[in-house]
Amino acid sequence: TWFNTAPEVTLPPGSLVHSFRQSAEIRDFGKQRPRVEHSVFHTSILDLTESESRLRSDMEPKSCRYEVRKVEKLVDKAGAIEIKRNSDYDEFIELANAYIRKKGYAKPINRQRLDMYALCGSGDLFTIYYENQLVGGNFFVCDFPHRVRLLFSFNDRFRNRDLEKLTGALMRYLHWRVMIDYY
Repeated sequence: TWFNTAPEVTLPPGSLVHSFRQSAEIRDFGKQRPRVEHSVFHTSILDLTESESRLRSDMEPKSCRYEVRKVEKLVDKAGAIEIKRNSDYDEFIELANAYIRKKGYAKPINRQRLDMYALCGSGDLFTIYYENQLVGGNFFVCDFPHRVRLLFSFNDRFRNRDLEKLTGALMRYLHWRVMIDYY
């Protein structure tokens, strides 16, 4: 369950459900008795009706605002940074799976999984390039008109040691620009 309204779910008895709960609403399965596994996690919630300057001032200064500004200075100087929307899926998947293999914490992703979201109009892939090289990407799931959730975020810091120190700042910049320019 990704958003605040409970989906209509019919489960066979004894099903295993992994619940990602984001709101106070709790799904009542009635007489069904599925095993439910809970994951507790925290997420930042931004009110994108606020002004860009207000959102920027609310950023954590050292880990976010400074990193975004560092990349903005690169853009001002060299213009060597490009953000693309809904292109280069295969290159992103290759990068994501290399990251997953290195970290070993998730199953590989595939094109079908991303297409499932994109084809129904609820998924967006944003990739960032530095000097024409893919650095990373974020895949968002959209629940228009009210919510957007980051579903996948992968970067190239393990494959490219030259970009290792800049990758974090580039990924923060990508997230910032996507929130401001698209959502």
